[in-house]
Amino acid sequence: EREREREREREREREREKRKSTEKMNSHEKKKKKKKKKKKKKKKKKKKKKKKKKTKTKRMLRIVRAPLVDTLLRLQAEEAVFRTEKHNYFIIGRAARQATVVLGLSGQPDQVLDVPRVLTARLPVVKRFSGGGHVVVDSNSLLVSFVFGRDILPHVDPYPRPIMNWSGELYQRVFARLGLQQFHLLENDYVLRASPHAPALKFAGNAQCLSSDRWVHHTSFLWDFEPSNMTCLRKPAKAPEYRAGREHDSFLTCLREWCPWHTIDDVEDAVVDEVRATFGPLQEVPFAEIVPAVSRTYLPRHTRKINLENPPG
Repeated sequence: EREREREREREREREREKRKSTEKMNSHEKKKKKKKKKKKKKKKKKKKKKKKKKTKTKRMLRIVRAPLVDTLLRLQAEEAVFRTEKHNYFIIGRAARQATVVLGLSGQPDQVLDVPRVLTARLPVVKRFSGGGHVVVDSNSLLVSFVFGRDILPHVDPYPRPIMNWSGELYQRVFARLGLQQFHLLENDYVLRASPHAPALKFAGNAQCLSSDRWVHHTSFLWDFEPSNMTCLRKPAKAPEYRAGREHDSFLTCLREWCPWHTIDDVEDAVVDEVRATFGPLQEVPFAEIVPAVSRTYLPRHTRKINLENPPG
């Protein structure tokens, strides 16, 4: 009888052990399942964060309208946002009423200007932070600048020729909106040509500035100009081949002569409409908002006024 009782006790003990082992197995499996769920949740969270980051990098292009702004202040503001900000800017507006001579970064006044004429005409002279040639601008000039990071146009290599080609295609569409089919990008200039065999006439000047991760491309479109002001500019030592030694009066033209049914404001609107069609909605930013960058965050090193009466050194 005792032996039987012991045997029963052993069986009970075995059953307890089995229960314990099955419980352990079940708890282990539950833990595994919980871990798997946690991992899945973490992966989902990571994917969501990546998507958010991607949407954040796609910033809206900022449009700054700068009508009749002082030329020196405008160029200083452009240099400041180029050097210190990550936002992409599209800055557009007529130049100041006061005619101003604008020199490229490497331009030496005594080599590129008829200094006595400039002094007689009392034209202020400004040196900008970008390369390119030299121009006289006034309220009949439309100034357009793109201050971009590499992210906004990933298909365009950040070098002078690809940027020039991109801008040429953009302005081809702009002038098509105005019914002007004679626009061409020739060498590094925007020109108008009445027929394939007619001489090309320049109506806009371009300049660029490039850094490791940002670039500027700005253009001055001549809606109209005062011929006497253009005589302040000497014929450049390096000129495009298509100029063929021509003087300013037979080399330059103005948009007003090619589309007299339009106004300079129509040209500005066409540029804005085409940029909006290319990049989507634009974020309006007042010019006054970017001006503080000139003094608060960055003192422009290259954009400055040139004193011809008392040149340095």
